[in-house]
Amino acid sequence: MNDVLAIAARVGEPIVLVGHSSGAVVALEAALAAPTRFAGMVLYEPPVAPTAPLGGEALVRANAALKDGDPGRAMEIHLRDIVQVSGPMFRIVRSIPPLWRRMSLYGPGQIADDNALESLGVGLQRYGDVDIPVLLLGGGRSPKHLRVRLNALADVLPRIDSVVILKWQGHTANARAPRKVAQIVATFADKVLPKP
Repeated sequence: MNDVLAIAARVGEPIVLVGHSSGAVVALEAALAAPTRFAGMVLYEPPVAPTAPLGGEALVRANAALKDGDPGRAMEIHLRDIVQVSGPMFRIVRSIPPLWRRMSLYGPGQIADDNALESLGVGLQRYGDVDIPVLLLGGGRSPKHLRVRLNALADVLPRIDSVVILKWQGHTANARAPRKVAQIVATFADKVLPKP
């Protein structure tokens, strides 16, 4: 969050902040800390914790796997039990050895990210003070819990501009349909940024 705030301060005028997944939670926390730095936010499926911890018992197991020197097992727990990737998608990823080896290397960083999210606690009421326009973005094919989280956030934020669900996309539309996402961001930015 401090890096986001430092960049916003360097720009020196309100900007549109865009965050995906845990980056969207970072965006929320930055806006909570310094709302006047931002003209608006686009948040793509932030994994907030409205009523229960994000990782809970699964995160305890993932941390134990890392402590035991098994980052692959930690990543498996992250994908299956925390993110709730579909069984077929997980089997595809797991069945490609070079891909799985690479993903396993990300295990420690991913679990550190999960731990940081978990440290924010449960409940969204603090985001009721984020008084800037927000566009919430989601994927029609994303895991269902992400839509639940998005809807819970929409109920708390005071200035929801819109909720856009990309019908044929999942949690990675930023990578799979970047032009579509960029178009949504640009249209929103045109609406909320001060005119010269």
